[in-house]
Amino acid sequence: ELFRRSRPPLKKKNPNLLFRSLSLNQKIKVSIDEVYALQELFETVSNSLVADGLIHKHEWAAALMGPSAAAAVAAEEAERKRDAERVASSAAASSSSSTPAPPPMIYSSSSSSLFVDRVFAAFDAAQNSVLDFPEFVRGLSVFHPRAPSKEKAEFAFRLYDLGKTGAIERKELRDLLRAALSDNPGLRLSDADVDAVVEATFEEADTAGDGVIHP
Repeated sequence: ELFRRSRPPLKKKNPNLLFRSLSLNQKIKVSIDEVYALQELFETVSNSLVADGLIHKHEWAAALMGPSAAAAVAAEEAERKRDAERVASSAAASSSSSTPAPPPMIYSSSSSSLFVDRVFAAFDAAQNSVLDFPEFVRGLSVFHPRAPSKEKAEFAFRLYDLGKTGAIERKELRDLLRAALSDNPGLRLSDADVDAVVEATFEEADTAGDGVIHP
């Protein structure tokens, strides 16, 4: 919807930002006015909870889903940090024994913010847990009306490939659908309905017949 709006450019244009915008424009095919409109949005979101000019995951969640989602993400991020510290501690303790340390969890199907987490990860090209302005613009460009269908399909595939295996399993599709529904209370589907959607999707997309969806 943002790309469909007609907005005037910012009154004060920073020459350095204009140069960067032109570089981005050549790569992702959005107009200068669209980039400046995105800059306004980026500045609002990136300074909403932490005034550092970067979008943190809980700021992203607040922008997409509201304050309650931001609180949930912040709590989950704290828990993940504690889990990582426990794994590191176990690895250090087991280095002198024959018992291997438990592997880190790739994703949690019980996460209340799985959908938010996956979209954020898809935007976070540097994988440093924050979004800068170029990442923000490049990420949103996939939703542009003129974005190639191939890019949109690749983005959707990365979103659903939770385990990063290069293939989508039934459980991954089911988990993300349930997460999306939990983030949108207005959409109500029973578990049976979700399973029916998953099976119908696999019947159409599992062209190799091996129980997974390939790119």
